[in-house]
Amino acid sequence: MRAPSATRGSLAGTGSALGDVAQTAGEDDARNGIETMLESVSAAERETPERVGPVGLLKASRDPDVQRGLGYLLAIARSIGRAQTE
Repeated sequence: MRAPSATRGSLAGTGSALGDVAQTAGEDDARNGIETMLESVSAAERETPERVGPVGLLKASRDPDVQRGLGYLLAIARSIGRAQTE
């Protein structure tokens, strides 16, 4: 959620915005999502990534894990887009 323009840039507005972020991050869904993303980044960093071209991308899209991951990313993108229009 964006701060009203009257408080944007002010110390009070910044404090209020940080409070909103902390409250959102404390919600179970947000905390679980952040933990999932951090664990996934950690797991990916332990592996050497392979080079993937267009054909490899199409092949990977048949993998159920990749499908779930892409679905998750699309859900995040959808939520960000919805929040931007509010």
